[in-house]
Amino acid sequence: MRKWQKAVVTTIVTLAAVLFVLPVTAEAKNPSMVRLKTGKTYKSYDITGDKKKDTIKITTPKNKYETYDVVKIKINNQTTKLKNTWSSFSIKTYLMTLKNGRSYLWIKGEADNEDDPWECLYRYKNGKLVKAVDFKNSSYNYTNHHHTRIIKVAGNTISTRQYIMSTAMAGVEYKVDYAYKNGALKRTSSAYTIVDAGYKYMTNLKPGTMKSTKALYRDASCMKKAGTVKAGTKANAVKIYMTKKAFHVKIKTVNGKTGWVKGSRRFNSNALIFKECFYAG
Repeated sequence: MRKWQKAVVTTIVTLAAVLFVLPVTAEAKNPSMVRLKTGKTYKSYDITGDKKKDTIKITTPKNKYETYDVVKIKINNQTTKLKNTWSSFSIKTYLMTLKNGRSYLWIKGEADNEDDPWECLYRYKNGKLVKAVDFKNSSYNYTNHHHTRIIKVAGNTISTRQYIMSTAMAGVEYKVDYAYKNGALKRTSSAYTIVDAGYKYMTNLKPGTMKSTKALYRDASCMKKAGTVKAGTKANAVKIYMTKKAFHVKIKTVNGKTGWVKGSRRFNSNALIFKECFYAG
């Protein structure tokens, strides 16, 4: 073998040896949703958004009342301390990751009446966790109780089920989707499909009874009147619409008539839509 050939072979062998001994940093690949248990150290997930594996440890120290109002999240060598003025009996944390790689920490607490004092998504920014979504903001001031369950993460959308003890419907659970757009997670609509309601427990899942005669409107804005629905009419609530200025309910009568009725913005038993609705908690 000629000298130049020997030199090429030697160079190739040397490079191969160097590459073999150099450490290889594996890219972190988060599942769409995973629970992070308290007190356990995780080293396989990326929460900072740099696609590298982070070291994550979450602790929830008890207060003097043996409940929880603090969550400590240690990410690599930095610790963020989150405090709530309302204590929980328990706290669970989950790491949520969208298709675009954006990661969020969901903190879920539980207190009396299944209320969730936390009910937030946090994101990593400049070395600490900051609030990204406050689920309670979907119901404004129409409720005394609220909690949220995240059902799934698909693509860049997080699908939830939210429960409130509301002014016009009393207990009601509904769907809310949050989609990533323009750098943030935002609700896809202000009108939500109802999946469960308290009046159904009183009717054995049958339609409720309209408590009073109400104007019926064509759409959620309740600007164009479409007729009336009389007291005593049997109907189901199928959607609710909530903004800072309005709480409206879409109903469907047993005769197939559909439309929106205006709901109360204040807690008043006379303003409940169905006779079978009742406040609790």
